[in-house]
Amino acid sequence: MTSNGSPSSSRRMAVAVLNRFERDRSFPSILEHGSFGHHLSNRERAFAHLLTMGVLQNRTLLDWVLGPICNHPLTKLPVGILNTLRLGAFELLRLPDKPAPIIVNEYVSLARLEGHKGTASLVNAVLRKVARVRHKVAEPDPEVGFVEWLSIRCSHPRWLVERWTREFGEEDTVRLCETNNEPPAVCLRINPLKAGKHQVLQELEQIGMPFKESPYTENCLILNLANASDKSPRLGQLPGLAKGWYTVQDEAAQLVGLSTQPLEGQTVVDACSAPGGKTTHMASLMRNKGKVIAVDRNAGRLRTVHRNCDRLGVSIAEFHCGDFRDLARDFSSVADICLVDVPCSGTGVLRRKPDIRWQIGPQDIAELSSVQYQLLASAANVVRPGGSLVYSTCSMEREENHGVIELFLQRYANYRLAPAGMPPSTVTDEGYFWCLPHRHNTDGAFAARLTRKL
Repeated sequence: MTSNGSPSSSRRMAVAVLNRFERDRSFPSILEHGSFGHHLSNRERAFAHLLTMGVLQNRTLLDWVLGPICNHPLTKLPVGILNTLRLGAFELLRLPDKPAPIIVNEYVSLARLEGHKGTASLVNAVLRKVARVRHKVAEPDPEVGFVEWLSIRCSHPRWLVERWTREFGEEDTVRLCETNNEPPAVCLRINPLKAGKHQVLQELEQIGMPFKESPYTENCLILNLANASDKSPRLGQLPGLAKGWYTVQDEAAQLVGLSTQPLEGQTVVDACSAPGGKTTHMASLMRNKGKVIAVDRNAGRLRTVHRNCDRLGVSIAEFHCGDFRDLARDFSSVADICLVDVPCSGTGVLRRKPDIRWQIGPQDIAELSSVQYQLLASAANVVRPGGSLVYSTCSMEREENHGVIELFLQRYANYRLAPAGMPPSTVTDEGYFWCLPHRHNTDGAFAARLTRKL
């Protein structure tokens, strides 16, 4: 708490982010550019991020703890007060080294800003009760049934737990939900257009940033931010980023880029290119020789692709703004390779984006799979005979992955499934590339490589 009795800036920012999320389901941009953000130190911003992510990752469990303690239905509370309670409960239950009275007082002060004297008294009473049981909060009883138990324990929507249980079984679903609540790995992809691997390793060692090499791909480094030197720059301020020596990209996304297998001098189409990670990766694999056609329907996001190409030294990209379903006819049989990295539910990146679990529903899967098929079908005539069509998502859902490919192959007899060419542990019996967070410790990602018959 500050000297004038007001809550810390970190906690004020955290509740503002959560309130905004509840209002319009916007999360990451608020965290980066929130109204308190420009006043926060790196340490304060990191704490605000920890609090916000913690509530989103534990929301169902926090409400399960708070519900019986609070003498008002949680759904009837003002959003700002409910999020204040969630934040306070998260700190008390998940950050046990902090003194309970300090935490409670912080959120009582925050409740005065979010509500009035009465709501501040309610927050005080509820959080004091949580503080008394902070070291002995029971888990939900497994007798309530597997889906309900895991949904509460790991704070995942019931419909998603049901779905994954059918797909993966109970044991794997537990591991998957637990993994989604762990910190995600932060990975760099070395850019050989600007730097050699030795240069990058030397720089990271000099600035005190520990890392290990990926077991899956040669130019991927996994950073150990928790053990970085106090003098190490923040992730966004690593010197090699600005120089274009490397870019931040998860291992699974890097493997999708590698699965396209482009060669020097070829023409590649990236149908849904923003923000440009795979566009720039393919260009680097081609050693800046040939052509990469980057398409995206959003002009602002396409400008991001352009900026990333500039930063990473990609000189062979051309940019086209529009819906690929409309533009595909302009690229008939021009591509040796077409990558269709479709918009998807994002259920493979829940540990990186926990807000997604509260944004989507089962109806979204069906709607997305329809759009995904349309995008893939639009690419069918973009690839020349003998060329390759690569379809990818960051979804865990069969309808968005296997289902789209199976339907496509039924309707397009001039295509066949080609070998994935990926590490064996990431390839399914059917021949698809499929990374799973709980098995590979990467983001979830799916890819299928199809070849157009001659």
